[in-house]
Amino acid sequence: MGVKVKVILLPKSSNAKTGNVIQSYSSRSTCPERCPFKDDKGCYADGLRTSRIWDRCENPKDARFISNEKELKVALTGFLLERTYKDPRAKVLFRHNVAGDIAIKGTSTIDANIVKALSNAVEFANSISTGNLMGYTYTHCEISANSAKVIHEAASKGFLINASCETVREVLHAKGLGVDAVITSVKPEKTIRELKDNGLHGVQCPAQLGQLTKLGQVTEGMTCEKCRLCSLHREAIVIFEVHGRAHKRATKVIMLKQQNSSK
Repeated sequence: MGVKVKVILLPKSSNAKTGNVIQSYSSRSTCPERCPFKDDKGCYADGLRTSRIWDRCENPKDARFISNEKELKVALTGFLLERTYKDPRAKVLFRHNVAGDIAIKGTSTIDANIVKALSNAVEFANSISTGNLMGYTYTHCEISANSAKVIHEAASKGFLINASCETVREVLHAKGLGVDAVITSVKPEKTIRELKDNGLHGVQCPAQLGQLTKLGQVTEGMTCEKCRLCSLHREAIVIFEVHGRAHKRATKVIMLKQQNSSK
């Protein structure tokens, strides 16, 4: 049966920003204690539509419920084969956790068993199909030397974990351990300058902007499905402008955290 994973897995998405990607949700119990947006402090996933699915993540009666590694392998492989039937070369994104995280319950430590189950499932699907499934997620878990090893091992199997940050200091820490990073920002242009001052290249989420510039050309209607930046090992720091129904609360949390970081 393998490791228990307890997720809701969706074969496709109708979200205009993400595009049609495979998506999953994990329960609130997987969110780390150190996440600054927990407990009604601005989490974007507390929106009505997202939370409706989020609250069913430990309900085995839900037809979309996945309970263990074996089931995840079978489901992901099936979804991948469906997507690549007409075009075997098609790149297929699997975004783990539209809501939820990968922490051991009640801690801020990455659950290495869960990560192994997820990366094993991606690796298995790719071994059966064309090797074009690109798995990724974001985490507010503590990025330590030990967790970095877990993250690197997962990446070697095709599952990339991004460190979710709110300060440049956190970004520098993650990058110092070889971990890809994203940062949520109140003012993206300011954050780009701050990153540059620290020798880092920042780029605002192309899907959030709705466009991607390449060689001076602009592509309208950009989505995560087309962009794939967060699923790739890269030098660039992806910047997300604070968003969601509770963006005002999130903005206050970020600004306070940045003030404390600068002390």
